[in-house]
Amino acid sequence: MPNRSWQPFAEDAPAVSVVVAVYKGEWLNRLCRSVAAQTMPDWECILVDDESPDDSGKVCDEWAAKDPRFKAIHKKNGGASSARNAGLAAARGRWVVIPDCDDELAPHTLEYGLEMAGQYPGAFVIWEYTGDHAAFEAGFDKPLAAVCLPRGQIDRLMIRRNLYFTAWNKLFDRRLLAQRDLWFDETIRPDKDQYRIDPDGQWYGEDRDYVDRYMRLALDPSPAQAIAYTGNDLYYYDCTNTDAITRHIEVRVAGENAAMADEANEQLIPPPDPAAYCRTLLDDYARDAKLDWIYGGDEHKTAGLHLSVLRSLAYGIWACRAAGVALPAGLWAHPGLAGALAWCKQRRRYSPYYLPLRWHCPALAARLYYRDATHSRAFGRWDWGLYYLLGGNWKR
Repeated sequence: MPNRSWQPFAEDAPAVSVVVAVYKGEWLNRLCRSVAAQTMPDWECILVDDESPDDSGKVCDEWAAKDPRFKAIHKKNGGASSARNAGLAAARGRWVVIPDCDDELAPHTLEYGLEMAGQYPGAFVIWEYTGDHAAFEAGFDKPLAAVCLPRGQIDRLMIRRNLYFTAWNKLFDRRLLAQRDLWFDETIRPDKDQYRIDPDGQWYGEDRDYVDRYMRLALDPSPAQAIAYTGNDLYYYDCTNTDAITRHIEVRVAGENAAMADEANEQLIPPPDPAAYCRTLLDDYARDAKLDWIYGGDEHKTAGLHLSVLRSLAYGIWACRAAGVALPAGLWAHPGLAGALAWCKQRRRYSPYYLPLRWHCPALAARLYYRDATHSRAFGRWDWGLYYLLGGNWKR
């Protein structure tokens, strides 16, 4: 990677640097319009043309000519990481936002991001996104609804949401980036089938690798690290242009890592204290479920929190039986279990574990989990049988 240095921090510098890697930016004008429309005007936008073969470089120059806050950089093709590093080297703002060239920022994105950073010093600021443009526009006038929680609790709330896989819905502190000299890894080139693969088999694209190193090296890597999160859809993610510079890895990695996470939890190894596991699971859920308002009322986004606790409890019950220990006292009357079952019933959201747990049938829950975890064909028959026992019209 070329030697790079960081711009000095000056009093007249903009508050935020928006760094955009540009390659085949079919919707680049849309992104630039969304940046220009920000309610917080103290920003610069650095457009880095990575030798795009279309008119994207010309679009960069046009925006730089019409608004001095836009700056165009043209460089030899080197991939998304190389282009972003060129933008980071030119950035002057205290804070950095790194959108993709075909996406869109909500009008309040920078304003709300800075408000969260000011309200929660030291927290990693993350905002919600959507791939539904109508829903994205409908949220423009919503007031900021944010929460600041330890990473451990946020991770439970965001289970299976791939919260740390992307760079484009986060506010990075450039002082921390400079202190730790954190650049994107230019050897990661998904467009050339080059990835970072950990010894445990986890795939990393350039976004996930960068966020991972930022959280490990610039922030507190422990579950105590504060995460400031808003369920406001402040970012529109357009996945239709697969030629764009950062599109090659995201869908593939998200799908494969989610599957690998399932496999990691399906080794049928009981936790050290299965009864304590069940109690802690339901205690945590009872607290976390009160915070599902941060999803902005989006049932699709909140479903993972509520449905996953039923499967995890079935695992805990299986573990208790496998270890020959009694289920924790008061399990079936626990408000966490009652709350998860009530959520499913009210919204008619199906889980194969709903009926076994509602029936207080530990043998069936454990057997079902075992068949699920071992990918037994019998699980599919049980799954659909339980589904039709509920009438066959709940949402799967």
